[in-house]
Amino acid sequence: MNRVAMEQFIRTRPSPAGLFERVLSAESEASDTKELINVLMDTLMIDPLSIKQICATRGGEGKTNLEDEELHIDYEEVDFEALKRHPRISQYGGIRGTWTHVEHSDIYMLLEVMSSQFKEFITGHAPGGLITGLEVIDVDPQPGEELDEKEKEQREIRQISEKEKERKRFKRFVQRFLQGIRNRDFQVHMGHTVVDKNYLFLSYFLVHLLMREKADNDFVLASLVNLWEFFWGGDEGGYYYQRGASEKEQFLDLFNKFLGPVLTLVSLFLCGFIARTWELDDERSSLRDIARALFAKPPFSFGAGVLEAASSAASQMQLDSEMSSAAVIAELLCLAGFETDKEFCRRIESEHAFQKDSCRFTIDKGIMMPFEGKIIKGKSRTLLIRFEDMKPDKQTLVQILQKVMRKEKLPYYRIRITDNRGTFALLTYEGADSRLVYIQEDIEKPDQEYVVLRPLLEPWDRSIMSLELAERTAL
Repeated sequence: MNRVAMEQFIRTRPSPAGLFERVLSAESEASDTKELINVLMDTLMIDPLSIKQICATRGGEGKTNLEDEELHIDYEEVDFEALKRHPRISQYGGIRGTWTHVEHSDIYMLLEVMSSQFKEFITGHAPGGLITGLEVIDVDPQPGEELDEKEKEQREIRQISEKEKERKRFKRFVQRFLQGIRNRDFQVHMGHTVVDKNYLFLSYFLVHLLMREKADNDFVLASLVNLWEFFWGGDEGGYYYQRGASEKEQFLDLFNKFLGPVLTLVSLFLCGFIARTWELDDERSSLRDIARALFAKPPFSFGAGVLEAASSAASQMQLDSEMSSAAVIAELLCLAGFETDKEFCRRIESEHAFQKDSCRFTIDKGIMMPFEGKIIKGKSRTLLIRFEDMKPDKQTLVQILQKVMRKEKLPYYRIRITDNRGTFALLTYEGADSRLVYIQEDIEKPDQEYVVLRPLLEPWDRSIMSLELAERTAL
């Protein structure tokens, strides 16, 4: 490795942080994006190819091909003692478990610029975009310039083409970054120091793409879900949890320094909004699992100020004319509570040890009770539970009904229990008069009471609702 030539290259190349700041500006050109991606590729440790690139260096940094290179590397042939002294790795503060902050390194300066730009955006001091999925192309002539309709059309085509090229560059870069950060060998040989900083970088990078409309919303959403699933996990813990207490503390120090809790809440809110309005149910389900895991047992403190920042970001993105903190809470609760009928039924079966596929939603037009020939009239969306042996009691059914209330708001709720003979029991609840009625085969008359039932809140619901309390307490 020619260290003198390599250091000369590092001194003379463009600053990644400066390039990133320029690409965020309204005046950025497609050439800026191309240059930024190339510099990032040759600056950051992205994947095994980055290691291979350093090992193959002769007289300076090698160039990276996004499409043709393989991510496989023979680690037995790598001299890690020599490798960790390379500036491209040492900027992270070490590898394989060591951890120090290198405050003037490229990765550190990138995080500084990204968090600063993000803070300016959510406080209204930076230009923002509009989440529509539509590209606005400026084809109006400049002062002193005259364009006929054909020239305007040609200019529009060129601008759309350049925008499309820019999006494709960002997309390939993100795809390679995600593939690298999830590569198990790369994680083992680089360690938490590299992976943690790369997680923060990519989190910011994706959110900036979203806020500045530099990539398609559905792609950014899917990429963030992919990244969060890896790092935080859903029902099962992700990469963050695979370490000791001191390493967690080290990461959280960095995470808090670069506004990680605010970034995470804003990202969850924006992604939840996109998934709901675009009806991306698969992505929304994955996003929900991550949100539930993060809010049920938060690995970090959201604290005061994050809710205000999320509502400010929503206003900057022009999601609504004025987005209140209450609206942000409602969106997060909507995300955490989202379940398809099938998902809800499988969860009920699991939580109550019911037989698989015993639950489903149906529309009842009228019900014939097998005893006394009673007919319960009225069309209603109904949760149907079928049993062959053991049947749930009233208390269990009321609890299930409250879970249905959390899933969806209806004027009237009904749960019907069937066996091989037909309907065995029925539980209904009318919200208007708070009337709860339970009818069962071996009960002479309906069990009726007036009681106010509320949706059954889950741990993640209470955690989301506590954000507003934290905001009020801080005032």
